[in-house]
Amino acid sequence: MRNESKPPWHQELEEMCSAARRLADTGLLDFSGGNLSLRVSNAFYVTPKYAGEEMRWDLLPEHLVEVSLAEETESLPKRASRESWMHYELYRLEPSFAAVIHTHQKDLLSFACAGEPLKLPNEVEGFPAEVIPLTEPAPAGTRRLALAVRKAVSEHFAGGSRAGVLIPGHGAVVVAESLRGAVGLLAAIASAAYVEIACRQAGLAE
Repeated sequence: MRNESKPPWHQELEEMCSAARRLADTGLLDFSGGNLSLRVSNAFYVTPKYAGEEMRWDLLPEHLVEVSLAEETESLPKRASRESWMHYELYRLEPSFAAVIHTHQKDLLSFACAGEPLKLPNEVEGFPAEVIPLTEPAPAGTRRLALAVRKAVSEHFAGGSRAGVLIPGHGAVVVAESLRGAVGLLAAIASAAYVEIACRQAGLAE
């Protein structure tokens, strides 16, 4: 019997939770941090605080936190991931963005900590750039960081439905027109980072 208390997009939220577990299983998310969100109607659902550290990414739809996009706000739900401002600013920037993933994946983090943009060795399907650029540095968990990410995406990916940036000393963010697109983009750029590091270690990098 159908549970009428479930929102019409409950299945999409279940898929988001499943995606989080898959990302953790493959190392694209880890237990130290990271977050993801999905846009539905005029709001988005984001992973809660400590989703990795305490919950080990074993999430259910009821764990996700709803954030309204209906109007500008100066506060977000306390249970929401501390980087929820980043998601909020990206969804407010571009209506075609439907999913955001922020990760501390180790290979991408290596480039972020080195303060070096990531050159993509091969074309990534549906992605308009050859380089993953860096944002301006800003403290983690702040509105300032969210605005730095928004600025970088606006400058490098204006009008597009996909984007990816590195945050100096922090990690990476990808956005796409769908959850599947965001997961695929993250996997592609993480693989590119791994290959670049391996080539440098082998003395094969240009």
